Amino acid sequence: MPHPTETRHTPAPSGQTLERPGRAPPPPTGPSARGAIAALGWLLLGWALSACTALTAYRQDVPASIPPADCTAAGAPSAAPQAPPCTTQATERNALYTLHVVEFDDQGWPFDIPGAPRSQTDSAIAQIRAQLLDPRDCVRLFIYVHGWRHDARTGDGNVKKFRDFLVRVSEASRRAASAGEDACDDPVAAAVPAARRAQSASTALRRTPPSPSRIHTVGLYVGWRGLSVENIVPLVYASFWDRKNTADRVAQGSVRELFGRLNKLASHVRQADRAALAGAGPASAQLRTYVIGHSFGASVVFRALSQSLIDSFSEDLDAAAGDELASVSRFVDMVVLVNPAIEAARFDPVFQAAHKLARVCEQAAGPAGPCEQPRYQAPVLAIFTSAGDRATQQAFPLGSRLSNLFESVVNETQRQAMLNTIGWDEHYRTHTLALVGTCPPEQADPFDPASNPLRYRPPGWTWCFTTPAGAMALRHLGGPSAGPGPVYNGPLWNVQVSPAIIADHNDTWNDRFHALLLHLFSNEQRYPALP
Repeated sequence: MPHPTETRHTPAPSGQTLERPGRAPPPPTGPSARGAIAALGWLLLGWALSACTALTAYRQDVPASIPPADCTAAGAPSAAPQAPPCTTQATERNALYTLHVVEFDDQGWPFDIPGAPRSQTDSAIAQIRAQLLDPRDCVRLFIYVHGWRHDARTGDGNVKKFRDFLVRVSEASRRAASAGEDACDDPVAAAVPAARRAQSASTALRRTPPSPSRIHTVGLYVGWRGLSVENIVPLVYASFWDRKNTADRVAQGSVRELFGRLNKLASHVRQADRAALAGAGPASAQLRTYVIGHSFGASVVFRALSQSLIDSFSEDLDAAAGDELASVSRFVDMVVLVNPAIEAARFDPVFQAAHKLARVCEQAAGPAGPCEQPRYQAPVLAIFTSAGDRATQQAFPLGSRLSNLFESVVNETQRQAMLNTIGWDEHYRTHTLALVGTCPPEQADPFDPASNPLRYRPPGWTWCFTTPAGAMALRHLGGPSAGPGPVYNGPLWNVQVSPAIIADHNDTWNDRFHALLLHLFSNEQRYPALP
């Protein structure tokens, strides 16, 4: 008879193990079980590593000079078939546009391409410079820096959409030139009275709009490894913060050299313009430059150019009382950030410098008020955030809370600026943009040069304009300078956009956004910066 505390074990049939009722079997702990777990771990690691994209330059065929216009079918959209060699070309050319690709690695260094006659940056700058040698020529340069989950491969969605945009720009420029309009309209000449321009024989070529064949639409696509793992859920989403850190390094790398050289090139062109207008030299070719950044690409653009923006906004901060407020100068004609993944706290110095220019003049007293009324100018920096962008509204603040867990703040405004992006901090918002049915006459251009070109208006004005993709209404919210009197309408816009125009974080290259950009860039030519 067994002892009361013992448990009788019934022998199990051969090859079987009996289990006690109501108790889970013990976990396997033998050598074979540990091996299976290790194998599974290595399998998952191998799967993750196999999903990683290569850290390499995709455009390794760098031309020694301007290549022939044969890389894509002339005038064809991005879906048109490409000859295999064109998929690796650092410069794509056809009858409508030229597209340069410049790539940077995860540290922000340019790729060293074996056998290439020069770097991608050297090649792109040399070709752009060559197109500015003849004063009859006009170069419209569009620089795009992509964001998360994209790179410079020829089949990347952003590359395709950027090609489509360049086709539209080129077609619009040619239509304008055929109608006798100046699609490049030099900002230096536009800032000088017509009587003075007429005195300079060296500007004779500039008074005649360039022919369609002399207008060069040029794109510069800045590539980096925004797609570090293939688009496999959940791996791709896990790369969000890693790619944010990479974008920060790229912004501090050699992309600054690229922008610095473009700055020098633009400065050279404008110095020649000023000399020509003074009758001291021949006219130069025309150059208009626009920079567009999306998501983390917007962060790259902003970090690389923020000091230049602060310098531009600060030029007149210490001007003597009563001096005229000049237009804000800049080497690029406009910077556009779309759904930027940038903390508002990093944006604050630029915002403050821009709005310190808000010297209110008494409109009733005309130009004899406390300062001479300056003319309106188009924005130097225009920021557009979709109200449907959940990535920057929800995901970004969540990560910011974790990364700033031990940071100190002095007030609630600063805390919100550390957590939220530029577009989701109401303290910095200046405008809203919505799709409307039609534009009423009273909401036409409030800064029409022919009737009322001055910079100050009461807050709350609406500017309605019609595009091929529909009518859009831009409403001014007033901003920090809003008060009982007229309000400064400065060169910095931070716009919340209706989802009907930009649906979400990645819906940035749709037809309505294309139309918005084309209208914005055309508007900048009407209200240029002074040199």
